[in-house]
Amino acid sequence: MLKSPKLLTPYDIEKPLVLPCNASPVRVGAVLAHQTKDGSDRPIGYASRAITTTEQMYAQIDKEALAIVYGIKRCYQYRNHIIHTDHKPLMYLFNENRSIPATASARIQRWALTISGYTYQIRHRTGTKLGNPDGFSRRLQLEPLESLTAMIYVRVGPNKGTCPVDHLHIPPRCTQWLKQECKRSLEKRMFL
Repeated sequence: MLKSPKLLTPYDIEKPLVLPCNASPVRVGAVLAHQTKDGSDRPIGYASRAITTTEQMYAQIDKEALAIVYGIKRCYQYRNHIIHTDHKPLMYLFNENRSIPATASARIQRWALTISGYTYQIRHRTGTKLGNPDGFSRRLQLEPLESLTAMIYVRVGPNKGTCPVDHLHIPPRCTQWLKQECKRSLEKRMFL
């Protein structure tokens, strides 16, 4: 199931990349995906994290901006990508062709300066079309903070090997299941 093409598709340097990002009152989520010719997204990787107590007090625009900054920082090693957000004001604030607005809050200005070092385009997509990151941003935090950290690898293509992507925090309740799955499949051992 971990390597199922229904969950993740192999990275292809020829296909365009999109990075839909979203925030909820408790989490931020981002999905790195290939955009197909029919306009649908095929996920390559997922990223999600709980927001801190302080971040929970942010205005919604700041939470959405946090999701974008988090997504970009998690996927920085990939080439140019198109960021999708359901928050229209961020298209102006994080526009790649404009200077950082002087009227923006200090936090937004700092984040705009941070992401200006990356190559991206930002586009609006309605919330109903942001299913993947929306689901990851709303997932409940049921696990304790103690977790196993594992290196994740992404398939570069059929029979082209793998390359490291990032660290993933695996909840303790999933650790035992993952170890059993890895023992059953040599290909899944890379997750340990």
